[in-house]
Amino acid sequence: MVGNDNFKCNSSMDTYGYLYNNTFNPVYPAENVSAKDDDNGGYGQFMFSIFLQTMKQYFLVVTTFYQHIAEPFSITVTGLTSLYFSPFNASSKDTKYLGELL
Repeated sequence: MVGNDNFKCNSSMDTYGYLYNNTFNPVYPAENVSAKDDDNGGYGQFMFSIFLQTMKQYFLVVTTFYQHIAEPFSITVTGLTSLYFSPFNASSKDTKYLGELL
């Protein structure tokens, strides 16, 4: 099924969320951005709603407002689409998440 899906972060740190379509290139962070948010989730948390297409890869990049802050966070996704999240390390300090629609 295809429809709007809602992404919301929960953490004690101030988060930003970026959803990239197909590829993420940290050298060009504005390229392929499908959705992004800073504080729509309240309390410094990102939240956005987006129409996702089946059989596509999306990269969810979670970052913080302040540098050198790394604390636990969780992502809640609600909607009609079946998602599979798989973590991968872009560098030793940064962890990005790949969301692939099933």
